[in-house]
Amino acid sequence: MFKNLFKSNTISGKSIIKTSNLVIYHNSNSLLSHNLLNKLNSFNEKNCRFKLIDKANQSITESDFNFIINETLMIHPDNKSIILQLIHENNNKIKLLKSFDLHDTIHNYQNFKNLIPNLLIIDYGNKLIANDQVSIDRIVSNYTSCGLQNLSNNASAGNINKDIKNVLHPNIAEYCELY
Repeated sequence: MFKNLFKSNTISGKSIIKTSNLVIYHNSNSLLSHNLLNKLNSFNEKNCRFKLIDKANQSITESDFNFIINETLMIHPDNKSIILQLIHENNNKIKLLKSFDLHDTIHNYQNFKNLIPNLLIIDYGNKLIANDQVSIDRIVSNYTSCGLQNLSNNASAGNINKDIKNVLHPNIAEYCELY
Protein backbone atom coordinates (compact mmCIF):
# COMPACT_ATOMS: atom_id res chain seq x y z
CA MET A 1 0.00 0.00 0.00
CA PHE A 2 2.79 2.46 0.85
CA LYS A 3 4.52 1.68 -2.44
CA ASN A 4 1.33 2.58 -4.31
CA LEU A 5 1.00 5.77 -2.32
CA PHE A 6 4.60 6.70 -3.08
CA LYS A 7 4.18 5.89 -6.77
CA SER A 8 1.05 8.01 -7.01
CA ASN A 9 3.03 11.07 -5.93
CA THR A 10 6.06 10.49 -8.12
CA ILE A 11 6.79 10.91 -11.78
CA SER A 12 9.94 9.29 -13.15
CA GLY A 13 11.32 8.88 -9.64
CA LYS A 14 10.84 12.51 -8.61
CA SER A 15 8.48 13.37 -5.80
CA ILE A 16 5.71 15.84 -6.58
CA ILE A 17 4.73 18.40 -3.98
CA LYS A 18 1.87 20.69 -4.79
CA THR A 19 2.84 24.29 -4.28
CA SER A 20 0.56 27.26 -3.98
CA ASN A 21 1.11 30.97 -4.32
CA LEU A 22 1.09 33.13 -1.22
CA VAL A 23 1.09 36.83 -2.03
CA ILE A 24 2.20 39.10 0.80
CA TYR A 25 1.55 42.82 0.78
CA HIS A 26 3.44 44.49 3.56
CA ASN A 27 4.85 47.72 4.82
CA SER A 28 8.63 47.49 4.87
CA ASN A 29 8.69 49.86 7.88
CA SER A 30 6.46 47.63 10.00
CA LEU A 31 8.11 45.35 12.54
CA LEU A 32 5.06 43.07 12.58
CA SER A 33 5.25 42.66 8.80
CA HIS A 34 8.92 41.73 8.97
CA ASN A 35 8.38 39.24 11.80
CA LEU A 36 5.52 37.47 10.05
CA LEU A 37 7.32 37.48 6.71
CA ASN A 38 10.34 35.89 8.42
CA LYS A 39 8.04 33.28 9.97
CA LEU A 40 6.61 32.38 6.56
CA ASN A 41 10.06 32.26 4.99
CA SER A 42 11.47 30.00 7.71
CA PHE A 43 8.48 27.64 7.46
CA ASN A 44 8.81 27.56 3.69
CA GLU A 45 12.58 26.89 3.81
CA LYS A 46 11.92 23.76 5.86
CA ASN A 47 8.89 22.52 3.94
CA CYS A 48 8.89 24.30 0.56
CA ARG A 49 5.12 24.06 0.27
CA PHE A 50 4.31 27.42 -1.27
CA LYS A 51 5.78 30.12 -3.47
CA LEU A 52 5.96 33.40 -1.58
CA ILE A 53 5.42 36.48 -3.74
CA ASP A 54 6.58 39.60 -1.90
CA LYS A 55 4.87 42.90 -2.76
CA ALA A 56 6.46 45.34 -0.34
CA ASN A 57 4.96 48.83 -0.18
CA GLN A 58 2.55 48.17 -3.05
CA SER A 59 -1.17 48.72 -3.26
CA ILE A 60 -3.48 45.77 -3.83
CA THR A 61 -3.81 44.85 -7.50
CA GLU A 62 -7.24 44.56 -9.04
CA SER A 63 -6.76 40.85 -9.77
CA ASP A 64 -5.84 40.15 -6.13
CA PHE A 65 -8.79 42.25 -4.97
CA ASN A 66 -11.18 40.35 -7.24
CA PHE A 67 -9.85 37.04 -5.96
CA ILE A 68 -10.41 38.13 -2.36
CA ILE A 69 -13.95 39.35 -3.00
CA ASN A 70 -15.07 36.52 -5.28
CA GLU A 71 -13.25 33.53 -3.77
CA THR A 72 -12.27 34.04 -0.13
CA LEU A 73 -15.06 35.86 1.68
CA MET A 74 -17.30 32.80 2.06
CA ILE A 75 -14.50 30.40 3.08
CA HIS A 76 -13.77 31.59 6.62
CA PRO A 77 -15.42 34.29 8.78
CA ASP A 78 -12.08 35.94 9.55
CA ASN A 79 -11.64 36.74 5.87
CA LYS A 80 -14.50 39.25 6.09
CA SER A 81 -13.13 40.89 9.22
CA ILE A 82 -9.68 41.20 7.64
CA ILE A 83 -11.17 43.08 4.69
CA LEU A 84 -13.03 45.39 7.07
CA GLN A 85 -9.80 46.03 8.96
CA LEU A 86 -8.11 47.05 5.71
CA ILE A 87 -10.76 49.67 4.98
CA HIS A 88 -10.98 51.16 8.45
CA GLU A 89 -7.85 52.13 10.28
CA ASN A 90 -7.54 51.43 14.01
CA ASN A 91 -8.65 54.95 14.85
CA ASN A 92 -11.94 54.47 12.99
CA LYS A 93 -13.32 51.42 14.85
CA ILE A 94 -16.43 53.32 16.01
CA LYS A 95 -17.03 54.51 12.48
CA LEU A 96 -16.85 50.87 11.37
CA LEU A 97 -19.59 49.90 13.82
CA LYS A 98 -21.85 52.76 12.76
CA SER A 99 -21.39 52.24 9.03
CA PHE A 100 -24.24 50.63 7.13
CA ASP A 101 -22.78 51.00 3.65
CA LEU A 102 -19.98 48.49 4.15
CA HIS A 103 -21.20 46.14 1.42
CA ASP A 104 -20.77 48.80 -1.25
CA THR A 105 -17.47 49.91 0.24
CA ILE A 106 -16.00 46.42 0.35
CA HIS A 107 -17.05 45.42 -3.16
CA ASN A 108 -15.67 48.55 -4.83
CA TYR A 109 -12.03 48.26 -5.96
CA GLN A 110 -11.67 52.06 -6.05
CA ASN A 111 -11.65 52.04 -2.23
CA PHE A 112 -8.61 49.73 -2.27
CA LYS A 113 -6.85 51.09 -5.34
CA ASN A 114 -4.40 53.33 -3.49
CA LEU A 115 -4.43 51.43 -0.22
CA ILE A 116 -1.07 50.07 0.88
CA PRO A 117 -1.90 47.54 3.58
CA ASN A 118 0.24 47.25 6.67
CA LEU A 119 0.08 43.48 6.18
CA LEU A 120 -2.06 41.26 3.96
CA ILE A 121 -1.33 37.70 2.92
CA ILE A 122 -3.38 36.00 0.21
CA ASP A 123 -3.32 32.20 0.00
CA TYR A 124 -4.51 31.29 -3.48
CA GLY A 125 -4.46 27.54 -2.85
CA ASN A 126 -6.72 27.55 0.22
CA LYS A 127 -8.66 30.75 -0.50
CA LEU A 128 -7.64 32.40 2.75
CA ILE A 129 -6.31 35.81 3.70
CA ALA A 130 -4.33 36.82 6.77
CA ASN A 131 -3.14 39.95 8.52
CA ASP A 132 -2.00 38.78 11.96
CA GLN A 133 -0.34 35.91 13.82
CA VAL A 134 -3.53 33.85 14.27
CA SER A 135 -4.67 34.06 10.66
CA ILE A 136 -1.15 33.29 9.40
CA ASP A 137 -1.08 30.22 11.63
CA ARG A 138 -4.35 29.14 10.00
CA ILE A 139 -2.76 29.41 6.57
CA VAL A 140 0.44 27.61 7.61
CA SER A 141 -1.57 24.78 9.17
CA ASN A 142 -2.95 23.99 5.72
CA TYR A 143 0.59 23.31 4.52
CA THR A 144 1.61 20.80 7.16
CA SER A 145 2.21 17.27 5.92
CA CYS A 146 -1.11 15.86 7.13
CA GLY A 147 -3.02 18.31 4.98
CA LEU A 148 -1.18 17.61 1.75
CA GLN A 149 -1.58 13.91 1.05
CA ASN A 150 -2.93 13.38 -2.43
CA LEU A 151 -4.70 10.05 -2.52
CA SER A 152 -6.62 10.65 -5.74
CA ASN A 153 -4.51 8.16 -7.72
CA ASN A 154 -4.27 5.61 -4.93
CA ALA A 155 -6.18 2.33 -5.17
CA SER A 156 -7.40 2.71 -1.59
CA ALA A 157 -9.14 5.94 -2.55
CA GLY A 158 -11.51 4.17 -4.93
CA ASN A 159 -14.58 4.68 -2.78
CA ILE A 160 -14.05 8.42 -2.30
CA ASN A 161 -16.68 10.55 -4.00
CA LYS A 162 -14.79 12.43 -6.71
CA ASP A 163 -17.66 14.76 -7.63
CA ILE A 164 -16.32 18.25 -6.95
CA LYS A 165 -19.81 19.52 -6.03
CA ASN A 166 -19.79 17.26 -2.96
CA VAL A 167 -16.39 18.39 -1.67
CA LEU A 168 -16.35 20.69 1.36
CA HIS A 169 -13.43 23.05 1.92
CA PRO A 170 -11.86 22.36 5.36
CA ASN A 171 -12.16 25.98 6.44
CA ILE A 172 -15.87 26.02 5.61
CA ALA A 173 -16.21 22.93 7.80
CA GLU A 174 -14.38 24.79 10.58
CA TYR A 175 -16.74 27.74 10.11
CA CYS A 176 -19.77 25.42 10.39
CA GLU A 177 -18.42 23.98 13.62
CA LEU A 178 -18.24 27.48 15.09
CA TYR A 179 -22.00 27.90 14.85
